[in-house]
Amino acid sequence: MPFTINDAKPFLAEQAHKQTDASAGSEADLTLRRWIVRAIRYMQRFDFECWREEFSLTLTADDYQYQYTDTVWPTAALTRPLRFDGNSIRYADTYLQWVPTIHRLDERLGGPNWKQSGNGTPTLVTELSQGIIIGQRPSSSFVTDYPLLRGYYYRGEDTTGSGFETTNLAMYDDFFEHLLSLSLVFALQQEDETEFQAMLQYWVRHDLVEMRGYDHVPVDDEPIPSPGWALWVEGSEHTF
Repeated sequence: MPFTINDAKPFLAEQAHKQTDASAGSEADLTLRRWIVRAIRYMQRFDFECWREEFSLTLTADDYQYQYTDTVWPTAALTRPLRFDGNSIRYADTYLQWVPTIHRLDERLGGPNWKQSGNGTPTLVTELSQGIIIGQRPSSSFVTDYPLLRGYYYRGEDTTGSGFETTNLAMYDDFFEHLLSLSLVFALQQEDETEFQAMLQYWVRHDLVEMRGYDHVPVDDEPIPSPGWALWVEGSEHTF
């Protein structure tokens, strides 16, 4: 079942030997929230299916650049864009080829002047300045035939919106212990523990590997992995 940041706070407080009944907005409560938010943001560096979503982008003739803040993006779809699945961007059943930089895209189209002259069928796509670039510029006839680009992207969690602490997280319930473990790693950093980096590397080499190995749609009699125990800290003393 889904869980919220507020659901995780008392477990984190207990393992960190902090106040478990801290009032909302108190310094203790905000500290717990900061640890959890940092852990979530770190976890989102790694792409998991629980954060993959689909987008559709309305094209405009001769317009090759689409900022994430533009109205052509569905408002709900890209509230918190993290990264695109570059191999998924398509019109109908035809996929655009992702290139890593705008310079590579310019080279493929014969130089940067393609942005000012000519149009036709887009074949390439890249990212630039919090938006995407498609080339060639889409012609009027192309936009008439194919008004939308579609694809997948990884959205991530809402950690800034109103009431986000009580909103169900999109991550799998199986990730609960891993989230606590990583939150406690950041707790160690706040306590100026010298082993912070070692424990962060342990999380990457142990917890992240387990997360990668989860099968969230078990078939027949496949075993379902179980998460490991979380770390806990007590002041400047810690046990693993």
